[in-house]
Amino acid sequence: MSKFQKFYLYCAVHDSVFDSLQAVAKHRRDKNENPRNVKIICGECGELFRTMEDLAKHCNVAKFANRVSTIKNYNKHSFDYKQHFQFITRQSSVSAAAARARNEETAKPTLSSLNQNCLLICFHLLLSFFILLLFLLLLFLHLFHILNT
Repeated sequence: MSKFQKFYLYCAVHDSVFDSLQAVAKHRRDKNENPRNVKIICGECGELFRTMEDLAKHCNVAKFANRVSTIKNYNKHSFDYKQHFQFITRQSSVSAAAARARNEETAKPTLSSLNQNCLLICFHLLLSFFILLLFLLLLFLHLFHILNT
């Protein structure tokens, strides 16, 4: 069993701290938690892991237990993982809201290129009609002028 030397793993649900992946697995079994529904914060990277499979993939790499945390100003004895958890979940909810807003924006109906072409043709026809009317008016005025002289 390899214990993490410079960081801990944190259970965001049960207020627990672990120094190995095996300790997390034991905790999960003791609490009868579904392995596909956990909330473990890694003190090495700061990520929130929601499945034991994802956590195991993250932790089961060469020399992982000896890594230094990449979290700014991390101290394994004083790290406030609850505050970090709130930050992560707030950040992901903001990201999700932004993604929803983007999706709603792109889902708004837009004129297809066919409709745009149709509108363009109608505009040109209307413009041509007004030019023809102007020409006929000028012709009428010219004829009226000739007849009156």
